[in-house]
Amino acid sequence: MRWDEFASGVVERALLPHFRPGPRQVDLFTTISQGRPGRFDVERTNGAWRGGYGDNANVSRTGLVALPPGVPTPTEQPQWTTTSLPYERIVEAGTGPFPVRDNTAVTEVPGRRRQAGGAARRADARLGGARGRRR
Repeated sequence: MRWDEFASGVVERALLPHFRPGPRQVDLFTTISQGRPGRFDVERTNGAWRGGYGDNANVSRTGLVALPPGVPTPTEQPQWTTTSLPYERIVEAGTGPFPVRDNTAVTEVPGRRRQAGGAARRADARLGGARGRRR
């Protein structure tokens, strides 16, 4: 993955036809992060923040995730998103050599006003393990 393509909306444009009603509409859609060596994390909550990790071109981005131009998105970008996955069942499932962890770690980076749980607060949010953008 490369940050520039994410920021331009390439993922949203590729998937958008499959989210619209019709014969090509998907029944289920999910994303997965690389995780960590030897395990996967189910990120319980993630934020609209890029944490400065290098991408496949060794380019790093740190800051709020930009809303891609020309792609239908919420009018106000949510700062926090809570997973809709059945994380308890996933963590308890036999996953073989790669255990799955319920990652609830959150790191707040002070400095800017953002939304969390509907209340304005003074923080840029970066969540442990969050490397990409999810909705």
